Amino acid sequence: MLSCDFATKICQLNRKLRIACGNNSSRPAGLYIIINGEEVNICGIDKNFIPEYIIYDKIGHIVKSGWRRPIQILIGLKLVNKNKAESLFKTKFNKLNTQFIQEISYIQKALKDAEDRKIDGKFRKDDIVDIGRMIKNDRTNNNHRRS
Repeated sequence: MLSCDFATKICQLNRKLRIACGNNSSRPAGLYIIINGEEVNICGIDKNFIPEYIIYDKIGHIVKSGWRRPIQILIGLKLVNKNKAESLFKTKFNKLNTQFIQEISYIQKALKDAEDRKIDGKFRKDDIVDIGRMIKNDRTNNNHRRS
């Protein structure tokens, strides 16, 4: 699937979801959502052509994450409706693999903690940065465990 087709489908699933195309060095390609005017990163995405399934290198690192992974994360976070996603992508999303469940629970906990510390209904910038760092550190640790 081309990334432009993926972006169109993502917007149909939830209008608050956004895709950073990663064309400059300040921001990698990724999926994020706008909550109370603040950007909250969800996961990285592939650029150009997006395969359906994850592609690993010989060591076990993700080379391409595919389009199923972000959709399964969004379903797990309850940011998109599973039935609508299945209809739009013409496939079934039956099982969440344990890696997705760990990512989802970690993101949900970080978001809930930040939600509790909101000021005037908005996330604090420090909380957004902290959430990003926690997610990055957790993913780095998970990649080392798999290799």
